Amino acid sequence: MKVETVNKWLSVCANFGLIAGLLLVAMQLRQNADLMRVQLLSDGITTDQDIESAMFGDDGSIAWAKSIEDPSDLTSAEIKVMDGYLVIQVYGWQRIRLLEEEGLLPAGSTESAIKTGALFYFGNRFAKMWWKHERENHFNSEFVRMIDESLDELDDQRNLRWLNQMHKDLRDDTPPPT
Repeated sequence: MKVETVNKWLSVCANFGLIAGLLLVAMQLRQNADLMRVQLLSDGITTDQDIESAMFGDDGSIAWAKSIEDPSDLTSAEIKVMDGYLVIQVYGWQRIRLLEEEGLLPAGSTESAIKTGALFYFGNRFAKMWWKHERENHFNSEFVRMIDESLDELDDQRNLRWLNQMHKDLRDDTPPPT
């Protein structure tokens, strides 16, 4: 009788162990599926960024400088280069938002990335004008609000002042020829 009781308890414990193991496996499969979904979404954004990058060509820096110094003189091809350049930045922010929403980045990561990135990429008239036209393509109102607020705080001449200061500092720092 004592052996039977011990066997019953061992059987009950083994069944509980089996159920707990199955639950752990199910949780791990769910976690793996969630991570796979995030990875696939992230890869899609990266692919879009790669496509846009391919359009830069050899004159990307020329279009960038012109968009800051004299945006009204941009050719259609240069506008497309700048479009790709800015689309890549916004896609990067979307990727950060996705990772933040999935709990893989801390809260506030998206807003921080937008505020930081906007300083360099959107501190000029062209980029702000571009966003006025681009914003309607984004359906997450919180995401659009974060970008709008960051751009509203930016001076249209920030990038131009930075570029001019770089030219000045480089001229002032150039040693005389020997």
